[in-house]
Amino acid sequence: MESKTFTVGKFAKLTGVTERTLRYYDRKGLLAPSEYNKQGHRLYTENDLFQLQRILTLKYLDFSLGDIAEYLEKSGHDLKNSLAAQTGLLQQKREHLDQVIGTIERVQAVIQERENQMDSDLLLGLIHAFQREEDQKQWMANHMSKELLDRMFMEGKTAEEKLEFERKITSIFSDISLFYHEGRPVDDLAVQEKGLELMKLLTEVFEQEYFDELEGISEGFGEGSLSQTKFLTNEVEAYLADILSMVREEER
Repeated sequence: MESKTFTVGKFAKLTGVTERTLRYYDRKGLLAPSEYNKQGHRLYTENDLFQLQRILTLKYLDFSLGDIAEYLEKSGHDLKNSLAAQTGLLQQKREHLDQVIGTIERVQAVIQERENQMDSDLLLGLIHAFQREEDQKQWMANHMSKELLDRMFMEGKTAEEKLEFERKITSIFSDISLFYHEGRPVDDLAVQEKGLELMKLLTEVFEQEYFDELEGISEGFGEGSLSQTKFLTNEVEAYLADILSMVREEER
């Protein structure tokens, strides 16, 4: 008895897979049509339907096409062991996705009042800073006193207090970045007021002795250090440094 055959269009409609995907699977050696008609058109059989089902099931389990091809080539392949390994990989992906979602939610909470005014470079810098926070904390623990480390990460403060500080300092950095791109000089009144606002905010967290320690540490920054996590561009950092230098001069 002849097995029933399907053209690529009918097979695609039957399986819910696009013709383009079927051709792609053919090129990758995953699912070649069982036959060709006289016109050279692909013809699929019910056996191909079962093979496609296996491919789609493994794809649903997030196996790569390379892993799927390897599994299909080895008829005696131990699916149980493959599933165990795949479970471990998926758990790692889930943890990574949870971290990404947490970072995005944290950034959204910080910038919610300035969402439409946030510079893209600053926003990416903020995301990167949050992403690397734990790595930076470990690095700092080896290069500064515990007291300064606790101050920098606001240990003992509530989540609301930390969020409020992050909102304030991010807002200030956003304004300073805006001033820089507008070409305002560092002695502009609004620029100086923003620099003073930043200094006051920082002194709420750090006493003078901690500023001195930070300055000493910054001189030793190098490859693989804290300096590899940048919150502002080099140009805006230099602009900010000039602003703060002038603010300190005015305070003397």
